[in-house]
Amino acid sequence: MKSSVGESNDEKGGMLEEIKYLISILVSVVLGFAIGYERKLRFKEAGIRTHAIVCVGSALIMVVSKYEFNDTPDYDASRVVAQIVSVIGFLGAGIIVYRKHEIRGLTTAAGVWATAGVGMAAGAELYIVAVGATVIIIAVQHPIKKGDKMEFFEEKERICVRDERGTVVAEVVFPEEGEDAVCITRTYVEEGLRGQGIAAKLMEAAANSARRRGKKIIPQCSYAAAWLAKHPQDITERHK
Repeated sequence: MKSSVGESNDEKGGMLEEIKYLISILVSVVLGFAIGYERKLRFKEAGIRTHAIVCVGSALIMVVSKYEFNDTPDYDASRVVAQIVSVIGFLGAGIIVYRKHEIRGLTTAAGVWATAGVGMAAGAELYIVAVGATVIIIAVQHPIKKGDKMEFFEEKERICVRDERGTVVAEVVFPEEGEDAVCITRTYVEEGLRGQGIAAKLMEAAANSARRRGKKIIPQCSYAAAWLAKHPQDITERHK
């Protein structure tokens, strides 16, 4: 009888330990979601799902490497954890694009790499470190400047920028949308905000939106045509 009670207590203790590990993974989901949400607001290639999965995967590998092989003689947990950094390096390399002397995606790739570190901290139950690092990453990726006080909104027939009062101060309009194409008919930026690259960010957001839906872009205004001429990978047909 005593042995069966002892085995039952051991099983309960094991379940409680695994629940504790699961909490670490859930914390990593929340932190990865927060980092990815900031990237999504800026219409970057890697958004909520990518950052959340990277964070969860890193936390899971940390938990397994730290606790699963404790009974293995001479086991070095750091050898397994070190592979996270290597794998994330390949993932980040796929995000970075170099074209016509311009590097795109470098900050997002670095953010994905840093997100893996947040997941590792959460998996190691260093919750204060993980939360603090998340706040720092979001703050660094969201520099304080005039243009960043505005918010990007993707609506049915346009992508627009609103200031802190909610007023539309810039927009890319695409009222005509076919089965396989999006026609951009207008780009507008308020006069006092020109020269800050807002129009280019709007075009990049429109291109990413069209790409996600598997559609090509047809420019029907001069700025859209000029921007797409510098980014030919985002267009397969020109308006005649």
